[in-house]
Amino acid sequence: MLAAKAPAAEPTGQVEAQPSMMVRLAKGPRFHLELKRVTGEVGEVRQRQLSTRFRLDDYRQQSAAFAASSQNDDPDDGAFRRDLEAVTTEVGAMLADFAQEWQVLQPVNDELEDLAREADALVDTDLRMGELLSKMSSKLDLFEGTLGSARR
Repeated sequence: MLAAKAPAAEPTGQVEAQPSMMVRLAKGPRFHLELKRVTGEVGEVRQRQLSTRFRLDDYRQQSAAFAASSQNDDPDDGAFRRDLEAVTTEVGAMLADFAQEWQVLQPVNDELEDLAREADALVDTDLRMGELLSKMSSKLDLFEGTLGSARR
């Protein structure tokens, strides 16, 4: 499952202050490996969430079909209800586990979004610097051409 655990809550209900996970990871040479691992875990959680959603939709459809057919007295009616309640309990537990994992991974997701914004800003700065260097180069060429013709 996931190696990350949520920090213990203090009696006041606030989470204990810890250094940012991405800051700790960025200090080591394995930053890219850790980022790839975390991204994979986020993807896995997303897949599990989608799988749970599809299963829940199937159970809802079965429940709706059951409600529609519950008007006639079926001898197997009690067994289906028990199965439906067991599945509902199981899905509820899975959703609770997912919600807990999602809360643990939410800071990682926030950090990834911050990194994406920073990367976009750096790319924009790089493009502007490239344009500036190009202008400087053309002006230096013009200046060099002016000096070259003045020396002749």
